[in-house]
Amino acid sequence: MHAVSVGEVLACLEFARKLRTAFPNSRLFVSASHHRRPRHRRRKLRDIADGVFYAPVDYVWVLRRVLRTLRPSAIIVAETEIWPNLFREVHRIGAGLAIVNGRISDKALPKYLRHRWLFPAVLPAVDTILAQTDEMRRRFLALGAPEDRVRTGGNFKYDFEPRAAAADSPAVQWMDRMRPAPIWIAASTMPPAQTGDIDEDDAVIAAYQRILQQHPDLALVLVPRKPERFDSAAAKRRPRAWPSSDGPP
Repeated sequence: MHAVSVGEVLACLEFARKLRTAFPNSRLFVSASHHRRPRHRRRKLRDIADGVFYAPVDYVWVLRRVLRTLRPSAIIVAETEIWPNLFREVHRIGAGLAIVNGRISDKALPKYLRHRWLFPAVLPAVDTILAQTDEMRRRFLALGAPEDRVRTGGNFKYDFEPRAAAADSPAVQWMDRMRPAPIWIAASTMPPAQTGDIDEDDAVIAAYQRILQQHPDLALVLVPRKPERFDSAAAKRRPRAWPSSDGPP
């Protein structure tokens, strides 16, 4: 299974667990392209995958070496990772090939359409495409995917089973200290996409300062979408933004 980044890995965790349950005697390997937080990926997949590695570059000789080593029965690609040589080589060795949680974003669609001449020669190598929505399904069809192989399968991010956190988890200990204070969680905040856009961390902190006037015991959990922004978000913590100097981190 190939999931490009931490987000895709997390979205596919439940799917990976179901694969292990359905095929207990098969080995499962996960590759990723994103270089950030490799230890986080390995920790999440520790009890699920037999191995986690960086995805090979899309060169035929590299791919053939990896495929000879793994000898996969099936390759499962998450979201929008369309690699022409990989798809052709998987088709050549007779392994199954599927795209799951498929999506083509509004931003990416024009770029894909400009190169639509390429995809009719690549997408027919895929046995099944499970798109997140009907709109995503139509976008894959517009790129040349065979109609009988593209279905709407929903978004994997919503297919999860909540599990209790470990008793020694810092999050659990912090929640115990905060009870019964109300908590506001601002998760997956983003920086400005372009000049003139607002920084969502700044917007949340400004709103929090106003809310504190009527709800002085409210705690804020601010979680930027990208881990590299954690420090910059923490630096915005000002004494006037919290109920007291001993307020939440």
